[in-house]
Amino acid sequence: MEKIGHYAYKYDGSFHRYWQDALKLAETRDYIITATPKRTNVIEGDGYFWRSRELAINYFSKDKWFNVIIMYKDDEIVYYCNLASPCLIEAQSIKYIDYDLDVKYFPKSKQIKVLDRNEFNNNIETYGYPQQIIDIIEKQMTEIQFLMENEIGPFDPEFALKWKRYYIDNK
Repeated sequence: MEKIGHYAYKYDGSFHRYWQDALKLAETRDYIITATPKRTNVIEGDGYFWRSRELAINYFSKDKWFNVIIMYKDDEIVYYCNLASPCLIEAQSIKYIDYDLDVKYFPKSKQIKVLDRNEFNNNIETYGYPQQIIDIIEKQMTEIQFLMENEIGPFDPEFALKWKRYYIDNK
């Protein structure tokens, strides 16, 4: 497994967040899968530094406007989905624009929480998101909720278990 960084940017190109030393598990024409082990270094745009609390498997789409972080908590799996541009891969790095709006899914309770709607709405003005981007993000929000409710794609429990097993068997 080779190391690969995750770089999130804001719409104006400013640095937002960086996950250091993620591990590339797989790449296809449509997506890339990485792992961020427990205690992965994360650096925020303001310089704040923290470490991840648990293993996460990350699904980055090359054509959809979202990415998914599958977090393996002590007694459950939790999905954190960023509404973001399709990823770009260059020089051992995954890069994307974070559009602020997030969705968290708790499969045990089937609960879906939309997060940061106010931040998204404020940043429509702050960054001047074009209507085309707003429409794409809103459409993806509907698709993500459908995928979560029906446990399709990266939200399929078998997907989460498969990639956790792969990481453990190959680390």
